[in-house]
Amino acid sequence: MAALPGVPSPAVLLVLEQLAGLVSLASEAAQLPQAVAQAGARYQLLWDALPIPAFRLDACARTSAANRALLEWTGYAAPALLGQPFDRFLADGTAQAAFYTWWASDERWWRWETRWPTCSGPRACQVMLQRNVEATIPDVLGFVSDLSVVQRLEQDRQQVEVCLKGILDSVHDGVWLIGTDQVVQFANYRLAHLLGVDLREVQAGVAHGAVVEQLKWRFRDGEGVAARWHYLNAQMEEVCWDELELVHPQRRMLEHFVRPVYDQEQRLVGRLEIYRDITAQRLLEHKVLQREKLAALGQLVSGIAHELNNPLTAVGGYAQLLRRHALPDTAQQKVDRLAQEAERAGRIVKNLLLFARPAKPERQRLAINEILERALSFRAYELNVENIAVERQYAPDLPPVCGDAHQLQQVFINLLLNAEQAIRNLRDHGTITMRTHLLSQPPRVRVEITDDGSGIPAEELVHIFEPFFTTKGPGEGTGLGLAVSHAIIKEHEGEIYAESPAGGGATFIVELPAQQAVEEKPTEVEPTPSGEAAQERQPPRILVVDDEDSVAQLIADVLHQQGYRVEVCTSSRQALAEALAKKFDLLVCDIKMPELDGEAFHRLLVERNHPLATRILFTTGDTLARRTADFLERVGLPYLAKPFLVDELTAVVQNLLVEHSPLRNARHGSGKARHLTTRKHR
Repeated sequence: MAALPGVPSPAVLLVLEQLAGLVSLASEAAQLPQAVAQAGARYQLLWDALPIPAFRLDACARTSAANRALLEWTGYAAPALLGQPFDRFLADGTAQAAFYTWWASDERWWRWETRWPTCSGPRACQVMLQRNVEATIPDVLGFVSDLSVVQRLEQDRQQVEVCLKGILDSVHDGVWLIGTDQVVQFANYRLAHLLGVDLREVQAGVAHGAVVEQLKWRFRDGEGVAARWHYLNAQMEEVCWDELELVHPQRRMLEHFVRPVYDQEQRLVGRLEIYRDITAQRLLEHKVLQREKLAALGQLVSGIAHELNNPLTAVGGYAQLLRRHALPDTAQQKVDRLAQEAERAGRIVKNLLLFARPAKPERQRLAINEILERALSFRAYELNVENIAVERQYAPDLPPVCGDAHQLQQVFINLLLNAEQAIRNLRDHGTITMRTHLLSQPPRVRVEITDDGSGIPAEELVHIFEPFFTTKGPGEGTGLGLAVSHAIIKEHEGEIYAESPAGGGATFIVELPAQQAVEEKPTEVEPTPSGEAAQERQPPRILVVDDEDSVAQLIADVLHQQGYRVEVCTSSRQALAEALAKKFDLLVCDIKMPELDGEAFHRLLVERNHPLATRILFTTGDTLARRTADFLERVGLPYLAKPFLVDELTAVVQNLLVEHSPLRNARHGSGKARHLTTRKHR
């Protein structure tokens, strides 16, 4: 078929297509060197941008390329590194042999620590080689890690750990760091000391769960403490605060604070536990609470004592008056018993006031035998019903000690309670022996309280004066009695310790510095006028003021028997009017009364410059009240503490009336009244 005019034939078209393909290939071949050059430039740019030293090895194990980081790290120019056998950069034959063994193998990776030669000398490094298994010819890429930087970082890390450990070991709290895998990461020495274990038992690397099982028996509620720890291990992000009570190796109260620990990305990395010993704090809080209780008790007892002392004064006084009458033997015995029991009740009220009164410690000269008897009176009934006998072996004529009567009485009550408990733990009867004697070098008064109870084991004897340590069962003691006693005796510059022989029983010993005895001169009582002078003189006139009718009538009856003229007033305002309107030689006045108390009564007499202002004998049922004691000390007038003895009343009144000068009467009577009152309670 003929071709159309102007249209190429198929053969021509085929030739033209082939010519076009050749032209295209020629064009691409012309651009190939430029593309290769561009790819090489990009590769070199990336190669030199690597932040770590890198190199390549050719088929002959020679360095064929080195990046800028390697050149800067070694300090050499490229010609000094390129084309060099790689084994030249290995420090010893062992490394070279290991390299060639790997080179001949099919393994892809090889690592080795060596010393690479640089301009500044060999530098420790780690070399890592990676074989390109997809290349047609051997191609190995190498990297160099500077170990000096790693070592320096490791040294810095270790230095930080040492400093942190030193700081944590110096703090007064126990510190425990537990990782998220429940493995201990850190524990300081204080923690081991508080828990009573060796540091190796709680230090880094041990499993926290295993430590918990070893420690739980040291706590009072061991199972509860272990359960709490296991819960915290399961809930690592828990924040809590609680208190733990240790019982072994010694009793402690620990404040336990727990919080999670996070890193900078707020990822949980562990749990921090802090243990603080708050034993002393709890002891102080207990003492403060006890003082507050005693303060409230003192206020309550003060009113009760006044109410009791008034009827006791009447009962005891009339019993003493009955003693002076000729009575049948049986009646006389009953009256004697009545008087004795009234006096006993008065001593109990007095001791209760001494024990409960919240007053600051006051040092004075004390007879230790009296303090022991006063402490014993608190437990006399209980000891009797528990079939516990008390043997007294007091040394006579002991020198006094300087101390606070209330505090020393508290010490001996605590020791008696311990002895009583020790006996009851062993049997239903026993004996407590109380001894006193004088040590010569240096002069010290020694008190021994011995029981025949169960005794104290040797391992517990060294801990008995520690706060919260007790051998009693739950609910039977706080473990504070002996600790408080130890503190009191130390404040008195004395010693307290215990002995317990193997056969049973225990002896608590208290030693206090002895004071030099001061001889008291007896108060001379001037004789009353006798003979014609006495007959010519009118009997003295006395005004008795007391809101308690029974007490006022008792005083009147006693003074009537002495031949005095006596008027009685149970209303203080009426008594004031009588005192101002009539002439009296002496005023016997109660201090605590409604309307006008003794202090106000005295103040009104002083304001009127009345002679009776200096001729007053006060009576009171609570001389331990601070306000009463301050008032009596300020005015310097005599007083009698209820319940008083009839003989005391008559002696004081007689001494006051025989003096001529009112001021001298007051001073002479005051000294005598205090002397007799003190003697009554011995």
